[in-house]
Amino acid sequence: MTGPNRGRVRRPRGHTATVAIIVAVAVIAGALPAAGGCARAPEEPLALRVPWVAGEISVLTIQSAADGRVVGTWELRVEAADPGPGWVLSSFLSAEGFEERSSVRVGRDDLLPARVDYELRTADGTATYTALYAAGKATLTADVFGKRQKATVKLPDAPYFDNEQFVTTLRALPLAEGWSRALNDIVTRNATKARITVAVTGEEEVDSPAGTFRCWVVELKGIGQTAWIAVEPPHQLVQYRNAQSGLVMKLADYSASGE
Repeated sequence: MTGPNRGRVRRPRGHTATVAIIVAVAVIAGALPAAGGCARAPEEPLALRVPWVAGEISVLTIQSAADGRVVGTWELRVEAADPGPGWVLSSFLSAEGFEERSSVRVGRDDLLPARVDYELRTADGTATYTALYAAGKATLTADVFGKRQKATVKLPDAPYFDNEQFVTTLRALPLAEGWSRALNDIVTRNATKARITVAVTGEEEVDSPAGTFRCWVVELKGIGQTAWIAVEPPHQLVQYRNAQSGLVMKLADYSASGE
């Protein structure tokens, strides 16, 4: 799920054991608590409800929260994996100074990630990486401004989701009044992981270029980001706000061709 904190890729300095794709355009990546620490009590199984169909496209405008100025676009796509079963959840973000693309192949029902392909283009150059999920770890191979890098991330117990699919995955959660759950976020773009608490704090009617929707207000606790997810199926992402960046994304167009 990448979202637009505008920024730049910082060139890696010296030797590093992690993939040095430190990008300020991440939705989830940023100042996050590290995963791990004390043992947690067992949690109830996470009952996902996939609301989309293959061929779905959502287009959001990226606006300045201060003056409403449009600074870019964000396109989210859902396609059937080939070969199946599964889905490919794609994101394309275009704004002044950079373009960012990602695609995540996930399981059909559990949405667990299997592969991530990522590309960022800026005036400084291009950063790409591929992440493969298997055997309890995510293995990354990256090319950051022509410098090859590799890293691995040990995976927590399932469920876990890649950062590049996180926003789309919010739509499949069993959202309801007062619902809250800590989720494992694997931030493959910088080879880290974190626990993100997702909480429904109420309902709001939201106006967007695509229409007016009754939405769940979904807060990502501790990172200053909020999503508005349509209450009615297919539970579109209607609005997304990043308080740190001062940007708001609003749904401008939605289409679903069906399977």
